[in-house]
Amino acid sequence: MDDVQRYIQLHCNGVEIINSYVKLHKTGDVYRARCPFHSERTPSFTVYPTGHKTKTGEQDHDTWYCFGCHTSGDIFYFIKKIEHHKSNDETIQFFQDKYNIKYVPPSWEQSILEKLNTKKEVPLMSLDEINIKTSSACRKYLIYVRDNYPNLFDKEFQYIQSVYENLDNLFYSTPVIDLQNVVCDTEKMLINRKKCIAK
Repeated sequence: MDDVQRYIQLHCNGVEIINSYVKLHKTGDVYRARCPFHSERTPSFTVYPTGHKTKTGEQDHDTWYCFGCHTSGDIFYFIKKIEHHKSNDETIQFFQDKYNIKYVPPSWEQSILEKLNTKKEVPLMSLDEINIKTSSACRKYLIYVRDNYPNLFDKEFQYIQSVYENLDNLFYSTPVIDLQNVVCDTEKMLINRKKCIAK
């Protein structure tokens, strides 16, 4: 889950939004309705509001679960499913347009951009640190593609394989002191790649 989805979880009234799609009836501390995702006569769709007590504590956002079709999620997934959105970006745009939830870049991208624009001296990294950070950026990129552009996943997976090959060659032939910019360069390249596939 990225920061935008989490922000939407915490700043939207899930009960109110879901009630605009299906008529909810309060039962105790939860709300019930007929499930909008399958046909049923007896209400099995249950909404658990913020503050609902679970075995692990109180919920900090609204969730829902259908005992009939066993579908569940948060308000973000509810909107994505009921509006038939094909990507998370489409759902984010929906919340921006209809509920004025402003888009905030995921923290990993924001921190990368901040680092790129900061002139502070960064401590030297070891080869292991460089390897871990570049691999992590590649994995996060693939997760983003899988969640938002599944039809492009195979193509982007091959692209990441080529990135790995180039990094392996660099690690093998370049002194560590000269690899200090590899992490930022890789992260910046993946941000640009993400913008390209979103067009």
